[in-house]
Order: sequence, then C-alpha cells, then structure tokens
Amino acid sequence: MNIPHKDAVQDILSKYKIPYNKGHATIIATCPSSCQLADSNEKCVYINKVTGSFVCKRCEKRGQWQDTKDWYSGKKGFMKEHEDIINQTEDIVAEWDNCNPFEECDDKIKKQLIKKYSIQGLQEDYIKKYKLRIKKLKLSSSNEEQYYLLCPWFDFSNAICGIKVLIPERTDVPSLETIPKACTFGLFGYENMRKEDSEVALTANEFDAIAINQATGMPAVSLPNGNVHLPVDLVPLFEQFKRITIWLGNSVKDKRMELQFANKLKRERCYFLPSALKGEFPTATEALNQGLDLKKVIDSAHAVAHNRIVTFNDLRQDVYNEFANREQICGVKWQRHPELTNILKGHRRGELTVFTGPTGSGKTTFISEMSIDLCHQGVNTLFGSFEIRNVRIMKTMLKQFSGVNFENKDNLSNFEKYATQFEKLPMYFMHFYGAQDIKHTMEHAAYIFDIEHIIVDNLQFLLNADASRDEFPFRQQNLALSKFRRFATEKNVHVTLVIHPRKENDDTDLQMASIGGSAKASQEADNVMILQNIRYKGKSIQVVKNRFDGDLGSYKIMFSKENLCMGSQSNKYTAKALEASASGEDISAQAPKKTAKKSSKNLQVKKLKLNGKA
Repeated sequence: MNIPHKDAVQDILSKYKIPYNKGHATIIATCPSSCQLADSNEKCVYINKVTGSFVCKRCEKRGQWQDTKDWYSGKKGFMKEHEDIINQTEDIVAEWDNCNPFEECDDKIKKQLIKKYSIQGLQEDYIKKYKLRIKKLKLSSSNEEQYYLLCPWFDFSNAICGIKVLIPERTDVPSLETIPKACTFGLFGYENMRKEDSEVALTANEFDAIAINQATGMPAVSLPNGNVHLPVDLVPLFEQFKRITIWLGNSVKDKRMELQFANKLKRERCYFLPSALKGEFPTATEALNQGLDLKKVIDSAHAVAHNRIVTFNDLRQDVYNEFANREQICGVKWQRHPELTNILKGHRRGELTVFTGPTGSGKTTFISEMSIDLCHQGVNTLFGSFEIRNVRIMKTMLKQFSGVNFENKDNLSNFEKYATQFEKLPMYFMHFYGAQDIKHTMEHAAYIFDIEHIIVDNLQFLLNADASRDEFPFRQQNLALSKFRRFATEKNVHVTLVIHPRKENDDTDLQMASIGGSAKASQEADNVMILQNIRYKGKSIQVVKNRFDGDLGSYKIMFSKENLCMGSQSNKYTAKALEASASGEDISAQAPKKTAKKSSKNLQVKKLKLNGKA
C-alpha cells in the first residue's frame, strides 16, 4: 500500500513551493490545475494527513498518495480515473431524473411510505429539503415491485454522486441497493451546507439527519454505509466544522464506531450524546416521533475523552453497559457455528485469537468460513493469507458464501448472481505473498476501511520462520506476537493469528504446548483454538483458552466437499439457503434423513471444567 510517512505531504508541498494551511484532518493547499486561473491563491485542495489522498473542491480532481506526488510534480497519470468518475456521474444523474420527487407524488402513496418507514414526525417541507424521491422497484430481497424512498449523495461541488435505496428495517448491515455499487465521496444532506456553518450532526440514518435538522436547525448529514464505515474520501467534507456531534445509536457497536469515527475526524472537535439519553431514544427519528426536545439532547453532548487519560466519570456509563447489556458486550455471534458461540459467547473487538491445527487439517478453510460468517453480519474484515494466493482464497469463500459448487458446470450460470452479492460484503484482502512486514498495511486498513477483524494466515510463513532451526525464530515470533497484541488493543481490532503447531504424533490431541512459541502465544492471546484431527475420531474445534469468561469446550465439525463448509448450521446461512427461506422454500428438507440425524448429533458441545476434567 503506497502511503506517506510522517510529514511527507508537507515535504512535497514545500519542495514545489506550494502554499498550504494545516486543517483538522487534512492539509489544504492551492491547486496546480487550470481551476486556479480565477484565483491563484485560493486553497482548495484537501490532502489527507494520514493517507496522502487528495480532492480539489473546485476542479473535482481526486487521487491517492502517488497521484498527489505526480500532480504537484507535473505528471498527469491519474487523469483517466478522473474522467471515469465524470462519466459515472452522468449515468447517476440520468437515473435520478427517472425518480419522482416525494412532494409531487399521490397522497395515498405518501401515506403508505410514511407508515412503511415510521417517519410520522418528519414534515414534508424537510423531506423536500433533503430531496428524497420515490421509485417503484423490485429489489433482490423482495418478490414483487414496491415503492421505495431514494436518497441522493452529494459531493464537494454539491453535485449528485450516488443514490441509495432506503430499506425500512434499520440494521447494522448497510443497505446494499446503491447506485453506483460503491460510492465513497458523497454525503446525504451535504448540499444543504453553507460556508458559514461551523457545527454539524453526523448520523448513521438518513431520517435521523432530517429529524435533527427539522427540530434544531443544525446542519445534519448521514453516512452512506451507516455505522459500518466512514470512507476516508469523506473526511475533507467535514474540514470546515469546529464541532461535530456524532449520534449513531445506542448499541455497543454504535458506541465503538462513534469513537472510531471521532479518531478519524480528530477527536478534539467531536461530541457524543449521553448514553442515558440514547438508552431511552436510540435514534433521532424515534426521539422526534415521541415529542422529545432534540435541541436539548444535542446541547447535552459531551466532548470525547482524552485518548490517554480518563476518569471513572468518563467511563461510568460504559461500566454500567458492561452489566446491563451483556448480550451485546459478548460480541457478534457465529450463526454457522452456534457451538462456538456457546463457548466463546461471541466475537469481540480488541482481542487476539490464536488458532492452530495439524498441517492439511483445514485451518484456512475453517477460518475462511468463520470470517464469512462474521462479515455477512457487517464485521469489516481484512484477510491476509501469505501461503495461499488470493484467487484461491476467494474461490473457497465464494463456495462457502453461496453454498454452490461452481465446479459443477450446471451451476456456472449462477456465478454472476452470487459473485455480485459476495463483492458487496465488507471483505478486503492483503495483496502479499511470502514474508512481509504488514504493520503499516494493518494500521491504514483500520483507518481507511474501519476494519474490525484481521486474519493473518499464518504467522510462521509471514515471518519466514522455521522453529526447527534454532532459537532466533522463537524470538522473532515472540516479538511479532507482542506487536499483534498491542495492535489489537490500541486499534480496537480483533486479530486472528493462524500458527502452525510443533510436530506431534498423528494419533495424539494437540495441546496448548503444541503451539509454536507456546508460552508467549498463550500469554498474549485472549482466545486459543485448536482444530483437532485424529484418525477415526474425525475433526473438532477445541477452545483451550477463553479470557472473556473462562468457559472451555470442544465440538465436532463436519466438512462438506460440495461447498467447503464446516458448520452445523452452515446449510441455513448460505446465500442460496437464505434466498430459499425468503421465498418460502425449505432446502434443508431436501437433505437425506441420515445426514440430518448425523448433523443433529454434532450440535452437542462437550463442556470442560477449568481443572481439565470432563
């Protein structure tokens, strides 16, 4: 990943004698393009301090760090990408013109939509102000055409750059019905901003932005992907504001993403609402519908605590939430592997998991399905495999995600449908092979894509360490484990490390001591999982360390050659199965009775006491 070192942006600007100012999260410089003919001293180029990416507010050119260097040095290699964006915008405008403004629609349709979206408190004048439109569509999640509300995204120049179909049910997983498929540089409500505005409310829901603006007069915008992701391309749009009030919701994930977004926007100007208030009315739309004074709610927002110094008062509500919201604190539950949820309780951010198993036992296949399970529930994931190339990993994941064996030529006709669904998942891949230093890649992925889960497969291959040679690889591995532990804690990202075990007898269960560099691994890890593969006994997942609540245990897994899945409930959560469920089909009923009986047996979880006795 091509990223600048500290002060590299200022060094480039100084080298070419470009005037600039330091902003909150960006450096604002003059534009070397023809847009400067009107005023050569205007600073209209916003360069991200962390990534080096830029956007010009006037000529609308944008690019990555290498493009920034090329642009100011006189090269024009990035211009083709800029032209592609312009052509894409023309298609979006044409699509938007085919939609009907909300205020011009039949009253009967308006009433149906107001009820459908539960927006009784929103006034029509404000719906018009935010330019919502209506169109009859047949979405992939619906069997028939229905009327939907559509919202526009606007960029720096107040030009429409994207369209989102609003789905009535509020969910942590973002609406996937957007035009274009991925738009990272537009905000809902941005066209209502004025130059003199110095404060703004940031929400995860379009109706919440309208509600806040209607009730308080404060400018309010919402993110394209809800509480899942704040694209780095949007950071310059917030540069003018001295105060940003972030109101995403009251779930554990909402609160964690509020802090993550605040770090990206610079926390010294960000404010959060008291958890006690959000507990009663999680969203602005709900508060407005109940007649709450939103101005008082916004005024009660408090500044984000210092990232190194806190008091009990700063974290008092968080401590309360640990008691009151245990189910949410437990993390995201595995749907395909409920037995794993029964033991570990869930997948939590900020933890380090060590996963091991014999060579060729299916570690990568298991970890691939586990990541698909979480990613499908909205967990932003970065997958790094350093001994298997990405094409093969994606091939495995697509079969696990869809539940379809595309190697059967009769199924190839469905490839486009399921590939389109798969590419909408918040899944990213490291483009490395062999020994690498991935620290900067992980840091920037956490910053740019708001990554919540990183998989490193595997540690020895990454370090190019062979523990059988001498003691140096052990020291190298211990140092790496310490770095991964620190990264997980400081960046609040769950890191899963695959580590090869020492050579053991094929007929013997692996133990904690079987892990390469076991002392350090067991010390640093929050969770230790072993894929046991004993001849005549079959495969099982054993949890031998669980720092969250101490529960240990094991459960049997079954491998399906057809779709490479291993979970007892995988057949219910593939894309194919979910489609069948939505249409009223029961594909599980098509399975032979013998298989169903065998699967039910695998649901049993063997609990282990802390003293090691069954």
